[in-house]
Amino acid sequence: MIRQLDISTFYITLTAADARWPELISVLGKVLYQKLYSDIEVSEMSSAARTPLIQSDPVTVVRYFDNRIRLLMAEMRKCDFFKSSVDSIPSSHSDNEDSSSQNNTSDPVDAPFANKFTNRPVNVVYPLVDYYYRVEFQHRGAPYIHGVLWLEGAPVSDGTNGIDCSRFIDNFVSASASGEGIRYATNVEMLTAYQT
Repeated sequence: MIRQLDISTFYITLTAADARWPELISVLGKVLYQKLYSDIEVSEMSSAARTPLIQSDPVTVVRYFDNRIRLLMAEMRKCDFFKSSVDSIPSSHSDNEDSSSQNNTSDPVDAPFANKFTNRPVNVVYPLVDYYYRVEFQHRGAPYIHGVLWLEGAPVSDGTNGIDCSRFIDNFVSASASGEGIRYATNVEMLTAYQT
């Protein structure tokens, strides 16, 4: 694929948050115990109660994860999934008529990965050309994927366009954590430290 499509735009890793998917817990309750858990019951269920459900039916868990990944890839295939702000268009693209015509311009909309932290207008589309991913399994049996994405019109680093590449990356890659996210990450790190 790299020979045909060149260097990929993004490398991604996605893990299964199986214990944090209320729909999966409901499905497992129904499949394993013929019990219909309400949304409130699932939200109040402890980790100790969710874990046996997940461990009892790894096939359903993996199929659920696979369906979520397939739906995500289908969403990414939609033409307006990857959007960026006008000022992130590399200057070389504005001079090159062929490259700039690849980026469709539309009215500002809310795209999943664009400008969540910059609050700039979103109006440049980078269509997903292709993707590849591989499913692997953690030691505890949970699935995760490593994959690559190719976006049309995305800048490719050539050693001279670092600013253009940085602007592009800043529009799609960011990190933040809410109080819950910080608590979750801290708990995971503490558990990992105790296990090693």
